[in-house]
Amino acid sequence: MSSACDCNLFLFADDSALLVSGKNKLQVEKTLSSELGRICTWLADNKLSLHLGKTESILFGSKIKLSKTDGFSVTVGDNIVTRKDEITYLGSILEANLSCDKMASSVIKKVNQRTRFLYRISSLVNKNTLKTLAGALIQGYYDYACTSWYQSTSKALKSKLQTSQNKLVRLLLDLTSRTHLTPAHFDNLGWLRVDNRVQQLAMGLVYKIHYTTKQLPARDPMKMRKAVVGLRRAALGEIINFKAAAVNTKDVDEEDGDLPQLCSEYVKDIFSYLHVLEVEQAVRPNYMQHYEITERMRAILVNWLVKVHSRFQLLQETLYLTVAVLDRFLQVQPVSLSKLQLVGVTAMLLACKYEERYVPEVGDFTYITDGAVTKAQILKMEQLILRTLNFELGRPLPLHFLRRASKVSNRDTLAKYLMELTLLDYNMVHYRPSEIAAASLALSQLLLVALPWSPQQQHYSTYDAAHLKPIMQHIAKNIVMVNEGKTKFQAVKNKYSRSKRMKISLIPQLNSSIIKTMAAALLSNP
Repeated sequence: MSSACDCNLFLFADDSALLVSGKNKLQVEKTLSSELGRICTWLADNKLSLHLGKTESILFGSKIKLSKTDGFSVTVGDNIVTRKDEITYLGSILEANLSCDKMASSVIKKVNQRTRFLYRISSLVNKNTLKTLAGALIQGYYDYACTSWYQSTSKALKSKLQTSQNKLVRLLLDLTSRTHLTPAHFDNLGWLRVDNRVQQLAMGLVYKIHYTTKQLPARDPMKMRKAVVGLRRAALGEIINFKAAAVNTKDVDEEDGDLPQLCSEYVKDIFSYLHVLEVEQAVRPNYMQHYEITERMRAILVNWLVKVHSRFQLLQETLYLTVAVLDRFLQVQPVSLSKLQLVGVTAMLLACKYEERYVPEVGDFTYITDGAVTKAQILKMEQLILRTLNFELGRPLPLHFLRRASKVSNRDTLAKYLMELTLLDYNMVHYRPSEIAAASLALSQLLLVALPWSPQQQHYSTYDAAHLKPIMQHIAKNIVMVNEGKTKFQAVKNKYSRSKRMKISLIPQLNSSIIKTMAAALLSNP
């Protein structure tokens, strides 16, 4: 193939465009015909041809000049490529003095106008509707700003843009104007600060790369391909290297392509949504502060629920969902000690209805409490929990993320034991299910085969080893406490000491120096 044509040609995924400018119609016609002629020559040299049927001209300019312009035509040799007998105004005005600061001011003005509109209607709609309206009316302006002119505008306008976003976040989260915003506030909305959004979009931008005849070797497709790769690397630097690393990561879903029930085509989108959902349904740390019930009372209840779960032979998901419902309810609705067991069995009943095919009767839960709660109390508490949680029971569970991560590293039996130990640890309620799953798998892998957290595991879990380290320390503390008898809550250890579960809680690796070293910091400062 001959050298690339040196002209103002822009290539897209399935189309191309030739851009020319001129002071009048005749100059544009002449320039465009000349440029097209050079392209046609290049096409002919490579045994290609111009598709005249799809060639179309689009004109931008002032409405007055376009309305007075005669027919517009473009020719290549004796062939008419395109003819415009009637020129239609497109609604776009090209302003020679339009600057980045001018565009920024205009966008900020529109954002503030629409934010004020949302403030006026905020008392008439619920928070979900308000968030949807904000995404539809305003979020697009932020994306436009981040991709188009943010880097080129003044520091003052950047600050104004961030201030406008802060106002919107405070409105959606029902915060006062003096509330200091942290990254957690933006996480709750699934948003990024303006400057962080710029960095994120930079990873996906299409960069314009200029090719010249000297840079691209002629008549050798393989050498040309290598030269293009070299140019891209030079232009994109670390970004292209990051993308190359991601592309080279093994696709663990490829082998599931023939199994429609595994949804390999959509699995990445599904887990992206689960990551968003776990942030929206997060449990805050130390939520029982100033409550009548204490950390120890919660541990007694969860330890008992583990035994009930085994007695009823329920699914693993049911236990995790039970504790999730319990914590999400208690952080909003404080209860007395006398009602704590009632909340626990009702949470398990709801989890059974959500996860199980065959659900235990309400009377079974009354029986298991030895008559401490009645059927009527359970049914009344069920209504209260559902109203408090807005009927949103579908929380992502650590098991969901562990199954995903186990496709890369098959150490899930020990990881399940470590994850279940975290259910009793009140100091871990605020960690996300995906974090607990990744940390449990990382620690299991370290204990069983002495392998560190790999780049591929980091890619699929979205967490690096440094992020997981404090969570692994909490898990190690839980292991030491049950192994050395520092806690009476042994239901999980006893459950995993049976042959059915490979006696995984009794393996010698759980008494290794690795575990004791990790746990030392937390055990010395409980």
